[in-house]
Amino acid sequence: MKTLPRHVEWLAVVLILAGLAAVLLPAVRQAQEANPDPKKIPEDSPDEFRRVYSPAGFSIIQPPNWDFRHGYGVTEGQPEIRLMMRSNSLVRLKTSISVWPIDDFDPSRSQLNRGTFQGEPAYVQPMGIYREDSFDDPAWSVYEATFERNGRWYQVSYGINEERTEVPPVVMKYLESFRIEDYCDDTSP
Repeated sequence: MKTLPRHVEWLAVVLILAGLAAVLLPAVRQAQEANPDPKKIPEDSPDEFRRVYSPAGFSIIQPPNWDFRHGYGVTEGQPEIRLMMRSNSLVRLKTSISVWPIDDFDPSRSQLNRGTFQGEPAYVQPMGIYREDSFDDPAWSVYEATFERNGRWYQVSYGINEERTEVPPVVMKYLESFRIEDYCDDTSP
């Protein structure tokens, strides 16, 4: 049996790889165009079509092309909705919106400022720099509002990896899209 010369084998490998690239690259490009890069600060106003729900009976509108995670996070045992800008998993969190119920909030012990959220009384931490920019760690700025609805306390927060002292108006619209759903059972966690 006669064997092919080495350069012919390499040529076959190169042709196979080129063929795979020709088939796969358009598919990857099409997927990227269908799911464009999200924005740290959304450009579009909230759209009810993107509302996400917690089984505990609250909801919020998700910005376009952001990831939605439901789970138990900030307060142990409490359901949480976390919305995060979609990005490569190896990249640090760039921005997030979170909402969760709080069982043990005591307004008399709160160090937050009195303010409003959705036009109702709330305890607010105005947008401020939580951590300044450093050599290998970008700045992190945070806004939080703690408020009572239907006899239960909730908190919404917005964080972004840049130095900011004000919540962008469009982001405030997303935060204020929080609502209690009709199926809410106040006795469930």
